[in-house]
Amino acid sequence: MLALVVVAAAWFLQKRVRAVKPIRSIAVLPLQNLSGDPNQEYFADGMTDELITELARIPNLRVVSRTSVMRDKGSGKSLRQIAQELGVDAIIEGSVVRADDRVRITTQLIDARDDKHLWAQSFEGQLSDVLSLQDDAAREIAYQTKTALAPSVQSQLASPKHINPEAHDAYLRGRFFVERRDGKTAASYFRKAISLNPEYAAAHAGLAEALITMHEAGGAPVNEVMPDAIAAAKRAIELDPNDGEGYTALGTIDTVFLWDWDAAERNLRRGIELSSNSALAEIRYAIYLTVRARTEEAIAHMRKAVELDPLSFFANRYLGSTLYYGRHYDEALAALVHASEIAPDGTAAVQGWVSNIYEVEGKYDQSVAAELKVIEAFASPQQVELLRSAYEKSGWQGYREAHLQYSLSQTGHQCYSYDIAEDYRVLGRVDEAFDWFDRAFDERCIFMMALNADPRHDGIRSDPRFHELLRRMNLVQ
Repeated sequence: MLALVVVAAAWFLQKRVRAVKPIRSIAVLPLQNLSGDPNQEYFADGMTDELITELARIPNLRVVSRTSVMRDKGSGKSLRQIAQELGVDAIIEGSVVRADDRVRITTQLIDARDDKHLWAQSFEGQLSDVLSLQDDAAREIAYQTKTALAPSVQSQLASPKHINPEAHDAYLRGRFFVERRDGKTAASYFRKAISLNPEYAAAHAGLAEALITMHEAGGAPVNEVMPDAIAAAKRAIELDPNDGEGYTALGTIDTVFLWDWDAAERNLRRGIELSSNSALAEIRYAIYLTVRARTEEAIAHMRKAVELDPLSFFANRYLGSTLYYGRHYDEALAALVHASEIAPDGTAAVQGWVSNIYEVEGKYDQSVAAELKVIEAFASPQQVELLRSAYEKSGWQGYREAHLQYSLSQTGHQCYSYDIAEDYRVLGRVDEAFDWFDRAFDERCIFMMALNADPRHDGIRSDPRFHELLRRMNLVQ
């Protein structure tokens, strides 16, 4: 009899422990737009983004980044399937309605481990109070997940926040376009938000990120975007010293524009400290570490970025390139293949790295095939056929000669000087290679940042001119 009591008590305690098992990871699914107006979709997406940002401030709670959850928008997948793909314990789903000058956010928390609905609540108020409504939702979700809030986070979530609704609307539109890598349009909306509310810290941080995107994705010249990007990032930090996005943007500028490595590390680390759930902050810091040839550290941070944003094309693509720089070629190929599976239309952004891997391994058939897939996205069929024919007739050296002529024809394109330098390097014409590397340095070509980490440069590392380039980039004494 006593044995039965002990067994029953153990069963009851075990069941109770399972019942109160804390939630360590969560994904916020895209909030449904119930406004009855398809043009309000950006607002629902923006509210999802901001709720993720607020939850990401909570220590010891892993929150999946926006990119991954947005991929499941309208997918029809079950909540359990989504949770398994994202590797989370729980799911937040809900809706948002904006009508006239009011907004209502409805959310529910579901434990994906047993499909149990734990909590549901609506938060309603004036549009000017929308940030406080989001804080209320985040604070309640933290309580429902049994996550203890640090005093600093409690203070942030408890402080009343009011916002000019028109400025907030412009900010959300800016976020919508920056996520789609349209930096120019995003910048125009962030500037509108700032003109309506000059002390809107998030809008200044968003403007800095939009200007960075204009350079990275749109090819805007460095001197065209750098001054405004620096000013915007510094103003964001001045207005809100606890917002990691401003520090991440400033650290990115230090890395990409200024090559101020001490400031870059300081600001990027601060960005991660303040935004521990930001995949973007992890990616930016991994890029910095790659520049400093600290590749194993870079790989660790890129793995964290993928953990935070598992279905992100760019996180997986950057993991592949970081593994390449770390000379983990098989793993790099696997990560790049996975990135291609996530976004089949991203071939051009993947195959260049695949080509680099095969070049280092001496697998020239595969290297050329991968590189031609990149070139097909930009060149005419005739140009592609000339390159393919050159390889078939004259092998690797003949192909590089033909590719050099192609690169020379691209004068004026972003980083064309770097491409020409690489062609001369492969052909063994080292003097010309360094001449063009010098030009790429003067142009502040973004590819120059990884000069020291790239395995393809092992054959020229002992040349004094290589060391001089690194010295001019402040990478060595």
